Amino acid sequence: MKLSRVSNAYQNGVQTFLNFAFQNASQENMILCPCKKCGNIYWHFREVVYEHLIVDGFIRGYKKWIFHGECTSSGTSSTINPTYPDTDYHQYKLSFCIRLFHLKCLGGWTGNSFTMLLEFLREMFPFAKIPQSCQDMKRLIKDLGLGYDKIHSCPNDCILYWGDQKNQQSCYVCGKSRWMNSKTEDVNTDEGGAQLRKKPVKVLRYFPLIPRLQRLFMSSKTAESMTWHNDQRTDDGLLRHPVDSLAWKSFDSKFPSFASDPRNVRLGLAADGFNPFKIMSTSYSTWPVVLVPYNLPPWICMKQSSFILSMIIPGEKGPGNDIDIYLQPLIKELKQLWSGVETYNVLRKENFNLCAALLWTINDFPAYANLSGWSTKGRYACPCCTAQTCSKWLYNGKKFSYMGHRRWLDENHKFRFQRTLFDGTEEYRGSPEQTVGSEILFMLKDINFSYGNMNQPPITQTRRRSRDESDDESDEEDDPNEAELWKKRSIFFELPYWEHNILRHNLDVMHIEKNVCENIIGTILNVDGKSKDNLQS
Repeated sequence: MKLSRVSNAYQNGVQTFLNFAFQNASQENMILCPCKKCGNIYWHFREVVYEHLIVDGFIRGYKKWIFHGECTSSGTSSTINPTYPDTDYHQYKLSFCIRLFHLKCLGGWTGNSFTMLLEFLREMFPFAKIPQSCQDMKRLIKDLGLGYDKIHSCPNDCILYWGDQKNQQSCYVCGKSRWMNSKTEDVNTDEGGAQLRKKPVKVLRYFPLIPRLQRLFMSSKTAESMTWHNDQRTDDGLLRHPVDSLAWKSFDSKFPSFASDPRNVRLGLAADGFNPFKIMSTSYSTWPVVLVPYNLPPWICMKQSSFILSMIIPGEKGPGNDIDIYLQPLIKELKQLWSGVETYNVLRKENFNLCAALLWTINDFPAYANLSGWSTKGRYACPCCTAQTCSKWLYNGKKFSYMGHRRWLDENHKFRFQRTLFDGTEEYRGSPEQTVGSEILFMLKDINFSYGNMNQPPITQTRRRSRDESDDESDEEDDPNEAELWKKRSIFFELPYWEHNILRHNLDVMHIEKNVCENIIGTILNVDGKSKDNLQS
């Protein structure tokens, strides 16, 4: 029976608890306050604890007073009530473990140091059920369904060993073995002996997307925020959030059934490489792929805690165009999410069909080429102008210079007719038409691309550059076959809606601004190795 906190019975019970606690667990006339706000973390005097328990009440489930002197093995517990169930501590054992493991990740603690901390905590709190080691903590958290899958891959990025290829021992494309030949590790068997187990050469860490999206609707707070873009945003024509963009509105008009339920998730994908060894001379490139749920308010969706880590691609070099090989598990889940998965909404106390769609990618210019399939190097580097890119080869600088920006100005703009301030010509052309997704698919329908480092002709780039230089020597240039300028058909086109997205790839503006700013400062200050003003220029 639950007592009202204003009743005499409840207040008398609080006094009984305080008498017991201050007799068995007080330090300097203070005890840990078990109210809902303090949660057995903060120490207070008797009057303060009494006030908190009357106003806020006890923390839920705190029936066995383990922080205040009650112990099942001691005789004092019989004076309270020794018949309480033994699961009262379990409810906040899990939250304690998650918070502690989060601190380990943020602080970069090693597994051994984390295990030593757990041992110390068990000594200080002998009655608390704390995991014994870092491995025990990982097993506990893995039971939440937020673990990851280890998927072996070919060292040359030809294939993933998953699906039909899961049990293959070598790559059917390049013939490379799946395993390291020279390194093995000892594994103890049940009989106490040891056997040799092979180590894979390369392992993709993939974090399943569906359970992570479903978990967003298991909390009433996040479930409410997932419909903010429809229920709470200010619709005044200003661009504050991706929902105000033309790309979002175009997607909704193209797929009204998807847009009819505001709980359906819109995602953005960001990918780039970095060296996890920081300033060390070791050459290594790890590629994380991160998903951003745009349903959330702008002050939440771009926070680190809201990002969804999709996969970690290892390797001494970046995956390059072979990144499609590693995106296969994600594309498979996105296809499933387009049809929908049954999900429980704790806010409405009902199951619903959760759908999700990928709106665009966010990347720097080199990664743009890897994800889109268009080469961002050479004469036709602009993915928007494509074959109509204006470029000029600089013979001394050995680089391309890209012009033709005046094509986007108004027809009568004065800059169009100022020869001396630009490249010596007047500009009468209009802006080039953008190639839509369906046209790209039609151009690439007969293009075959082989993945893997061993399957690319080594002189392709050399031939392309020599062709570009020779073409520049002639005043007249034939229009190129645009289909030949694509390096591959992007795996994103396997998504049934991708060709209809009007904005498929975004450039990371802050990344580009940083690079441009560094080049300008390096040139103005004549920084050695950073200045762009040299003899070739």
